[in-house]
Amino acid sequence: MGPGRTGSVTIVYYFSKVLGATPYIRNENQNINPLRAKEILHSHTPTDVNLANENTLFVLSTRNLIETAYSRLIGRKTNRWRYVQNSGEVNPFITTKNEFINSYNYGLEYYQGLKPLLPENTLRIDYSQFKDDHKNLLSILNISEKNYIFANKSSQPTKTPGTYRDWIINFDEIDEFARTLDPMPPI
Repeated sequence: MGPGRTGSVTIVYYFSKVLGATPYIRNENQNINPLRAKEILHSHTPTDVNLANENTLFVLSTRNLIETAYSRLIGRKTNRWRYVQNSGEVNPFITTKNEFINSYNYGLEYYQGLKPLLPENTLRIDYSQFKDDHKNLLSILNISEKNYIFANKSSQPTKTPGTYRDWIINFDEIDEFARTLDPMPPI
């Protein structure tokens, strides 16, 4: 679970493709019935907590709210939410403070809505723990490196290319405003 733009696709990849523990991945449009055995539900909807069963492991992916907002802006402008094998090019754009605060508030409101629903024994993984080396998830999730060696890497997610400054033409203006906001997820 996470508000999006927090590395949740990479975490799902490690559970499903590297560990092989969850061969069936349900996406948000399939969030109707309770989870069955060997299913993973990749969700950005707080109330999907209610689809759990007694054996469900909850994993919450978190990220600095300002970084999440920048990443969400890029996704919205490009309509591209996933990158594989460093695919994609940077196409700079201009954004507004209003667009930025809307992206920021989306993440903030997600965590605020999830907080009263989230079970205490949730595994919390922050993007900062693996953003520079996704293989850090091996130790975080207690997965053998041998599993990774033999995993199909053709669908392995990668970071969005470029930096926020590369993407956002008026980055300095937006970043000055962004620095006035609390970057910590309230959960």
